[in-house]
Amino acid sequence: MITEDRRIWCLERNGDYSVKSAYKFCSTNLADTSHLQANGPWHLLWRICAPPKIKNLLWRICRHCCPTRVRLQDKGIECPTDCVLCEDHDEDSFHLFFKCRNSLNIWNQTNIAQAVLQASEEQSDAAAVIFTLLQQVDKDKTGIFAIIIWSIWNQRNDKVWRNKDTPQQTVILRAMNFLNDWKNIISVQTSTSVDMQAETTLTKWKKPSPGRIKCNIDVAFPSNTNLIGIGICIRDETGAFVRAKTEWFEPKCEVHVGEALGFLSALRWVHELNLGPVDFELDSKLMVDSSRYHRKDFTEFGAIIQHCKAIFFLFLCKL
Repeated sequence: MITEDRRIWCLERNGDYSVKSAYKFCSTNLADTSHLQANGPWHLLWRICAPPKIKNLLWRICRHCCPTRVRLQDKGIECPTDCVLCEDHDEDSFHLFFKCRNSLNIWNQTNIAQAVLQASEEQSDAAAVIFTLLQQVDKDKTGIFAIIIWSIWNQRNDKVWRNKDTPQQTVILRAMNFLNDWKNIISVQTSTSVDMQAETTLTKWKKPSPGRIKCNIDVAFPSNTNLIGIGICIRDETGAFVRAKTEWFEPKCEVHVGEALGFLSALRWVHELNLGPVDFELDSKLMVDSSRYHRKDFTEFGAIIQHCKAIFFLFLCKL
């Protein structure tokens, strides 16, 4: 299997250069981005039991890029700075979510009021309050905490953009309804996923159509050797054993490359046997997709796939 040498871009899986991967490499390895990094238990923020857009809002607050009036002015946008909900203080994130009398009244109607009020007294920054709460309260309460912040932000935006006053009780009710609806959807999706996994587990080998044979291929990567093992089994339309073969290749390679080598080996062998129409069955979706569709790939994997396709179309077969 000889192919012409060429340069490949190792930062992309298909070996093709992309500006995106080059930018990521330069920004990570060449540019000094230490000033952009922010300390804090970020993993706790992303583990909050709440919709992604809620976690994104908290991330923006903690990164000081939530577009409050004070932040907009810092960026050169001319706008008033007073809080639209109380008009008593400049609107920054710390005031809007934790010090505004409107927000304080909302927090006092929740089951996490004490923790929020204590954290806002001890800290002087919205990010510090959020990180403190995430470390102190349990999983269910962090979800409530996050969703209330989101609802306060919506209340603020309703006032700014629609001149609409949203009652504090509505802010809480909207938050809890949204959180409960989201949890119900997640519960249904999880249940469906479990059912699908159970069905997948119970899937059994099926005979090929009349007049066809089926070739199953599997690849093993033993941990104690520098080899990869390939197993090939052929059965007829009744499910009866026809032929089988094992091969070893060295050195050990990446899993997807090993799967491709296994497929190539099976194609060559079956083509030599000339057994008629063949169905090939693999357990690698990447292999199936790469064999069916044209995808630009300059790597070793791509070269093997091209060899597979060349043999594949020499005789009538179906993936």
